[in-house]
Amino acid sequence: MNMQENIFYSREEKENGEIVIVWKPYSTYGVLAYIIIAGVFYFINRYFDSFALSAVGFIPIVALIINAVLYMAKTQGVSAEIRAAQQEGNCRIEGNKYSFTSPLTVYIKK
Repeated sequence: MNMQENIFYSREEKENGEIVIVWKPYSTYGVLAYIIIAGVFYFINRYFDSFALSAVGFIPIVALIINAVLYMAKTQGVSAEIRAAQQEGNCRIEGNKYSFTSPLTVYIKK
């Protein structure tokens, strides 16, 4: 049994050869939090014309860009594996990307 885990997903290879990939919803909610925080700073800056507030408002945007680059770099191999399994018809997908109780789970038959 082989297990891989990072902040975006966990990948487990079972004894029968089936691969189970579980996407964690935390990163998705983190991106939504970045967008909300950037929006709050934007509206505050519209009412209070201050350069300091607009400079602080860029921090969530930079964090969002860093998160997007990390997401693409960390999930590139697993995404290619899922895509190949979908093309072969050996893939079953359950759950929801935004659910904590039933996270997005991909089952790949070998």
